[in-house]
Amino acid sequence: MSRMSEENANGGPNSLSAKAGYQDLFLRALDSILLVDIQTGQILEANDASEGVFQMALEKLQGTNIYQYCREDHLPEFKKDIRIASRRYHPKTFEIPMVVGEDAEKIHITGEMAASPLKLGDGKEVLQLIFRDITEKKEAERKIAEYIGQIEEANKKLEELATTDGMTGLINFRQLMKLLENEHVRAMRYKSEYAIIFCDIDHFKQYNDHNGHPAGDALLKRFADILRSCVRNTDFPARYGGEEFVVLCPETNVAESQIVAERIRNSVANTKFPNGEKQPIGLVSVSIGVSGFPHDGNDHKGILEAADQMLYQSKINGRNRVMLTSQIQ
Repeated sequence: MSRMSEENANGGPNSLSAKAGYQDLFLRALDSILLVDIQTGQILEANDASEGVFQMALEKLQGTNIYQYCREDHLPEFKKDIRIASRRYHPKTFEIPMVVGEDAEKIHITGEMAASPLKLGDGKEVLQLIFRDITEKKEAERKIAEYIGQIEEANKKLEELATTDGMTGLINFRQLMKLLENEHVRAMRYKSEYAIIFCDIDHFKQYNDHNGHPAGDALLKRFADILRSCVRNTDFPARYGGEEFVVLCPETNVAESQIVAERIRNSVANTKFPNGEKQPIGLVSVSIGVSGFPHDGNDHKGILEAADQMLYQSKINGRNRVMLTSQIQ
């Protein structure tokens, strides 16, 4: 090594850091600092901290090319970042996946790099690269993000448990009442309408007793699927409890909701349930009551009660039918 090269390598008076007027800072910095040829990418000078980041002695590091330490799949982006940084006079900071160390002991790290041109005392420019190994930081961030994701997923499941019926996947009673109350407030404010469809599977207890609880559960799940397929995207089907189900129909009058109710009744009657022919009327059927705001009540509980009363009338009148308040007035 020539005297000048040796002085450059050791931060001597002819070193690039000395010519840039910040030799003491360069040598004492805790972060790796490289001075690089802007055109070729050759490492011209490195400080002591660079040994820790690049896992090799300074005499081996200096003279190598900065691009050889970038992971190959990231190299085009790294070259672009260096090209942009060389045209600016304020640092550009970015992350770079790196491969460092001796040939036999290469390791993968994540580096954070700040790059900017550095003007020397003689008017020439080099590229100053400040490196910091943030591998542990990135791994900690990854674990934190993973942990947060797990918490969010757990919270989502808890929310679903709080608002969804576990067997059918429909809205549960608690969530239905909340939605119904909100819809009533909205309808009062904007002078609009909404309707309630109240459904009860006919002779469900008998079906359950004769066919067993697993068959009864399967019937409930199948009915929930039918309900979902018959209602509109804007409707809210819910399991009210047991074999009772309710559909909240926003922005809907009684006549419109009657069409949906008949679609539900007809679909159930035409579905072949196991042993459905052994039911009292020869098939699995559903009785339905329909009510609407503002025609059938002044508050949301009154509207729900009116639909329940119409459901009762449907049972009295022979089941497998839809009843509206207007039919008995």
